[in-house]
Amino acid sequence: MGLRLKQIRLKNWKCYREQKIQFDLNTDKNIWIVFGQNGYGKTSLLEAILWCLYGNEGISTKKLPDYFNRIALKKRKQINLSVQLNFEENGKNYFISAKQH
Repeated sequence: MGLRLKQIRLKNWKCYREQKIQFDLNTDKNIWIVFGQNGYGKTSLLEAILWCLYGNEGISTKKLPDYFNRIALKKRKQINLSVQLNFEENGKNYFISAKQH
């Protein structure tokens, strides 16, 4: 069937303090639609995936500290930022992760 995104875990990435997003693999459709109101994190989710896959070159011209969750930064000056992608292909799981301290 090919490599399919199964799950995304975000920690302190923009509006996502600590979030796990599951994608349904039990469907004959090969598409997911992410929708919501303006300012609810759709672009942030895509940027997290790009950063995890391609590092700083995968995100816009912003500096990486601009992607840290602001609420978490107010509570502590030093926080961890992480994105983990879980892919599945033919019953095997593959993980890609990126972290910044």
